[in-house]
Amino acid sequence: MLFKLLKYPILLVFIVSVSLSQAPKGEVESYQIIPGGSGDTLKLNRTYGTWWYGFQGGLQFNYFFGKLNVSSTNQPGNPFNTYTGYNSAAGGGFFIGGLMEWKSIGEKWGGMLGVNFYDKRFFVGTVNPFVDSSVEISSGFTQIGISPSVKYHLPIEGLHLSAGMNLDIMLDNSGSQYMRYKNTGQITEEFKVNFKEPLLGYGLNFGIGFNYFIADYKNKARILITPFAEINIRSSMVNDNSSNWNSAVIRLGIAVKFGNDNINYDTLEFDPTYEAPPQILAETHKGEGVLFNTVIPIEDRPAGIIQYLASSQVSAEIVEIIKDSNNKSEVIAASLPQKKAVNPKREFPTSITKSVVTLPSGKTINTKSENIENPASKVDKKVVLYPTSSSTEIPSELKKLLDAAADYLFLNPHSRIILIGHSDAQGTMEQIATRAKERARNAEKYLLSINVPKGRIIANWKGALQGVAPNNTEEGRRQNRRVEIIIED
Repeated sequence: MLFKLLKYPILLVFIVSVSLSQAPKGEVESYQIIPGGSGDTLKLNRTYGTWWYGFQGGLQFNYFFGKLNVSSTNQPGNPFNTYTGYNSAAGGGFFIGGLMEWKSIGEKWGGMLGVNFYDKRFFVGTVNPFVDSSVEISSGFTQIGISPSVKYHLPIEGLHLSAGMNLDIMLDNSGSQYMRYKNTGQITEEFKVNFKEPLLGYGLNFGIGFNYFIADYKNKARILITPFAEINIRSSMVNDNSSNWNSAVIRLGIAVKFGNDNINYDTLEFDPTYEAPPQILAETHKGEGVLFNTVIPIEDRPAGIIQYLASSQVSAEIVEIIKDSNNKSEVIAASLPQKKAVNPKREFPTSITKSVVTLPSGKTINTKSENIENPASKVDKKVVLYPTSSSTEIPSELKKLLDAAADYLFLNPHSRIILIGHSDAQGTMEQIATRAKERARNAEKYLLSINVPKGRIIANWKGALQGVAPNNTEEGRRQNRRVEIIIED
């Protein structure tokens, strides 16, 4: 009977516990901008605190066992007084109280003190002393419960077991006994019952609970909700008439706890050179596989995007100059001049002191009257097109631009050059990344071959992650096969 009464509440608590089993870990990070305009950020490394305070409440399901002897009259001196004995009874009730918990950081063991200020328990018991008759006892107890216990936190974050002792202080009891005689026309006799209960009761408790995070308070404290189930065994609640009326209680409750976090502070200095990573969208086309396109506007991209078209495809190599501000293109076609000789032994100076110098390209200039402009800043973008997805060799047009960049680096000892290789989305991810890497590395090797110091070259590659055109057309793929050149002064 008791199992049938309790199986549905136990199942409910089990379902709730499982549904809340995705508890966050105690370690969290939060950030605050430090006022004052410095741009620095205060990083807070937070863990659960040591002390927790809250309140709890819930329902309880009671089972009483042992021996309860109840007088058949409410007149103790009556010589005809007899006793009715009850061996078991069941009932319900509820409880409301507060709690305090303690747990050191990183420890599995902790402690808890719960105080139920109002613990109400009811029960109903029935016996059949005669044929076609019954005697029923209905009673309730009100008490204060104090429960110190220890807690063990399981490897599953938030899940814990508890065990402890109970000290119950009896406040009140009230009850009635009914005698019903069916064979005489359903006659019912009722009289009040006042038990001589002990002031104090003792017992044990065993429980399981699960901490679930529900709220953060000003980045310094957290609120947890804890569904729990507990078994409580108590000593006799009635002493008169040689009674020994013990109880076993199953409690299903909810606790809400508040605790300050343990916080370690760290300062993250503002980095003005940081650039947020690009936002990438993926699209699929039949026969093309997965294509990656960036949503960054073209005018926001660095200067010096370079792509190539093989000279075998046209009578003259083509340089296409794109002006992003107006979204217009100007195409210039011309025959390539002969490449000038390069002095392989020329050293790059750390400063320019001479009036007349010979540049890496072989050109001699007067530093007081002539100027070599930054080749990456003459126009918004320079694009030289690669003929195929697999081509990675440096065409002559790129070499001409790299020669101009080397001249500029020679005259500007504090400048450096950044090479970024790109690819279209044809092939596997490994093939795409390899092509982009080889394009940047080949450009770097060429600069090294004309004695540009390695410390003034940065080579990087982005694969197909930063396309400037859709990859689902040949023209779009042609635009994405490129090397970006950026010269930083």
